[in-house]
Amino acid sequence: MIRADELVKRYQGHVVVDHLSFEVQAGETLCLIGPSGCGKSTTLKMINRLIDPDEGIIRVKDMNILQQDPVALRRTMGYVSQQGSLFPHWTVKQNIGLVPGLEGWTKVKILERTRDLLDLIKLEPEQYLGKYPLELSGGEQQRVSIARALAVDPPILLMDEPFSALDPLTRFELRREFREIKKKLNKTTVFVTHDLQEAFLLADHILLMDSGAIMQYGTRKELQEHPANEFVRSFINAQVNEN
Repeated sequence: MIRADELVKRYQGHVVVDHLSFEVQAGETLCLIGPSGCGKSTTLKMINRLIDPDEGIIRVKDMNILQQDPVALRRTMGYVSQQGSLFPHWTVKQNIGLVPGLEGWTKVKILERTRDLLDLIKLEPEQYLGKYPLELSGGEQQRVSIARALAVDPPILLMDEPFSALDPLTRFELRREFREIKKKLNKTTVFVTHDLQEAFLLADHILLMDSGAIMQYGTRKELQEHPANEFVRSFINAQVNEN
């Protein structure tokens, strides 16, 4: 579904992403993890062309994304950021219905889809349709952000530390709910996190980065039982000891 080959991104001569290659199969969740500033979010933003690579190629369904219209490309990808980025002066209904409206859906179809998505994220439609973001808790805002990302049923989800700003209990609940949504919808997902336990819980494969480069790519079991180098071993041990 997604394949990246030798991605390079530089800022003011500094290499932020250093010849990164990976592949995400259809329906799989790949977690990008590593210390702050290692290039995780930059890599994610290159997938939907919020940022273009300086070198390398990203293919989605075997098509080079640099040969596609960026707006059309982004319509095939739901995107959830750390803060959710809901429009503050729009209701929940308006926020979720934004992209379907741009796609020309009827008001009836948009409302039906919005209700279905609120049910999916466990928010009662009649209670939440008319609410504004400032009337929602942090966890509710992120639930609505996920619903908005799913609004036109895109095949790909890009999630940039969507739960990191939440309290531990809410973060635990949303992780569990996201796993349920993932099973129901079978989306191809690239998920950025700094939390190893989150990656272990959600990912089919994990790409551990440092200074823009891959330190190890593999399953939870492979990283735990066969760390590729001392950096991987230290990163895992530090996070395990924190918890």
